[in-house]
Amino acid sequence: MKRNELLKISLISVGLLLLSLGVLYSIGSQDIHEKKLENQANVMPWGFPLKGTFNFDIKLEEKSFSYSLNKFYMRELPAKKSDQHFIMAGGSNTFGQNLSVQKTLSARLSKTNKFKNYDHYIVASPGWGPSNVLAYMQEGPFKEFVKEEQGTFVFNFIRPHFHRVCGLDQSLYWSKGVLPKYEFEKSELKYRGLYRNAPEFHSFLVRTGIYKILFNFVSKKSKVLDRKVDSKCIELTAEVFKEMKKSYLETYKNGRFIVSLFPTMKEASKDGMKELFSLLRKNDIEVIDFKNDPSHYGKEYFFSDAHVNELSNAKHVELLLKRL
Repeated sequence: MKRNELLKISLISVGLLLLSLGVLYSIGSQDIHEKKLENQANVMPWGFPLKGTFNFDIKLEEKSFSYSLNKFYMRELPAKKSDQHFIMAGGSNTFGQNLSVQKTLSARLSKTNKFKNYDHYIVASPGWGPSNVLAYMQEGPFKEFVKEEQGTFVFNFIRPHFHRVCGLDQSLYWSKGVLPKYEFEKSELKYRGLYRNAPEFHSFLVRTGIYKILFNFVSKKSKVLDRKVDSKCIELTAEVFKEMKKSYLETYKNGRFIVSLFPTMKEASKDGMKELFSLLRKNDIEVIDFKNDPSHYGKEYFFSDAHVNELSNAKHVELLLKRL
């Protein structure tokens, strides 16, 4: 076969490969693009909420819930003008999805005798994980939001937070890639922007395209393959918490920093949790894991979308008070 013919075949093969990748990318990104975020150019370094967006709606069983955010992009509880703060950080359960701000975990804690004289803050949003909170602390108005110089910081951890830190497929699908990306290099944690601008997000779209073609192209409900939480992901999550504690104590030198497992999740024995807690303790991070808690959480403690309800928050506060 002549050299020119080989070159022609090679070019055609490369062209077909690129075309195939383009088709897969298009199929994989179909659902992503159907639900474009508004004002995408204004997405903040810590992800959503978006700049200039102070209200958003979430729907549950035909009922819409509207959440108002303050100028710091957070839900707000009435100020008590205290000299101490109590910060609850995390994702949608800490945020109080499907609940009014008066029924959140922080609001309930603020009514207890032990913490009634503290100013309480919710540093959380639906879909957030440890990397969102860290980026908000470092790149956002965290210091302006929390003014008291001493207090307590509790991050409420659930296992899906691994996925959000490490950019695993399920988290990339529903977040549309609007998650902060951190890398641990040469003993240093570095912020690399949002996952949606990283190679992982684009390779995820190609994989999703392949999966749709092979398994559920005709299905209305999209599914994505997900990768397992590995030791590298667990170590990265621990480093994010280490940096979070450092950032917190640099500003609030008399503060107390805690990572707490959400008690309703019963995840202390699941893959990765034991290893994470071990790494956190090695880094002198206080941990509350509730692994010996005998309580049972039936369906009455959850909304139909699996988020915790007010009854669950009441029990959570009861358990937390025993350990604080």
